[in-house]
Amino acid sequence: MSLRLKKIENIRGSSLPVVLLFSAVAMITVLTYLLSQTSLAKPALKSPSSIQALLNARSGIYKAYQKMTDTSHTDIIDTLETISTLDSLFGSDLIEITDTTDNIFGPDPEPINLFSSDSFGTCEVSMITQGSFFILNSIGQFNKAQRQVTAKLGSKIPALPDTVLLYYENSPWEGNKPDGEIAILPTPPSDSATSLLSRMLSDYQEKLLVDDSVMFDQPLTIQSQREMDKIKDTINGHLIIDGSHFEISLKGNRTITVLGDIQITGEVSLDGLSLIAGGEIKLFDQCQLRNVSLFSSSRIFIGDYASYNGDALACHSISIYGNATVKDKSTIVVSGNSSATSSSSSDSMKYSIIIADNATVDATCMALRTPGSIKTEHNTVITGILWARNIVCHKGRMQGLINARRVIDCDDPGQLTPLGTTPKDSSGGKIVYKSAVPGELSPLANIIDYPMPFFTGVPSIIDWKEY
Repeated sequence: MSLRLKKIENIRGSSLPVVLLFSAVAMITVLTYLLSQTSLAKPALKSPSSIQALLNARSGIYKAYQKMTDTSHTDIIDTLETISTLDSLFGSDLIEITDTTDNIFGPDPEPINLFSSDSFGTCEVSMITQGSFFILNSIGQFNKAQRQVTAKLGSKIPALPDTVLLYYENSPWEGNKPDGEIAILPTPPSDSATSLLSRMLSDYQEKLLVDDSVMFDQPLTIQSQREMDKIKDTINGHLIIDGSHFEISLKGNRTITVLGDIQITGEVSLDGLSLIAGGEIKLFDQCQLRNVSLFSSSRIFIGDYASYNGDALACHSISIYGNATVKDKSTIVVSGNSSATSSSSSDSMKYSIIIADNATVDATCMALRTPGSIKTEHNTVITGILWARNIVCHKGRMQGLINARRVIDCDDPGQLTPLGTTPKDSSGGKIVYKSAVPGELSPLANIIDYPMPFFTGVPSIIDWKEY
């Protein structure tokens, strides 16, 4: 009897480890299952918060427009109730604002009141300059989720694709008229810049006042890739990037402010940068700039097989020549000044934008204040828009739209006489103003795809990105 009991106890003792082993395996299996289900559920739990944060960011853009438009009217329709981002026309003409001197956002985030309670989340909006455009940036938050929306402010093309010329002075035509529709407008463009342009120029000038030093430092010369780290965000002097001996590249979302001149030559590739110069900007000798924003308080030169894509704004003039290429619907804008038209014989004093010497330009080119004129030479190819407050002398080949007060043949010096005076030839005889387009001009089917700054039209959103 005792032997049988001992045998049973031995059997019980030997089965205990097996039971514990299976119990441990079962517990691990259950825990693994629970953890996997929790990890799968986390994205689903986060998704509503992320969507709400995105909606807050979108709402911030809309509300910012409402504030920039006009706060004096209480009967403004809430854009949140009328605008759908799924609409096929979104970004083209659903959102419009007018010029205003107030309610313009700055680079510092400003909270936007979206709801009566913060329980639905919050939003902050800021605005920065990029070339000749403003970029609205909205950051929406809900719980721990955060989303960002950026909107680029531009202007709509005030012409149909078959229109090739809009001008204001109805002078007799000399030579053949261009192919396509031509319209004579009753009111010439205003001589004054909008407050938004003045604000933009003021923002750039403020960035150039970051250093109180009277004297420039020695020019910073970069000749190899390993020297690129020497380029700081602000340079008190001139910047020279020389790719004559070694390839040099720099890519990223970065703003570099140079108080002097910027010169880029040789095998240099820049992508995504914003360059601000207190002096001139010179792009020469096969350098390539892609998605680069340029601002110069003076002049911009693009020549000697250089390639450029982006938004460029200069206060004095922009010259494109020497087989240079401006690509992919860029924008080339000269703000000019408010003084009277110069009587100098120099083209650089008579024209804000000069395209010459086998240059190829695919862009919107705008000459605003004085001298406010554009000249294209023979053997140039232009696709896009030439928009001038004063005159356009076009002698190259072009597909697109010309908008100007007058279109002339600048080989006839009498036609360069400013309006309001009596032009006379060398013998004292009166010269008759004439309209002429010596070069080729034909319609461009996709003219609506070309972005325009908002200085001459009704501002709208031309680009929209969500992050």
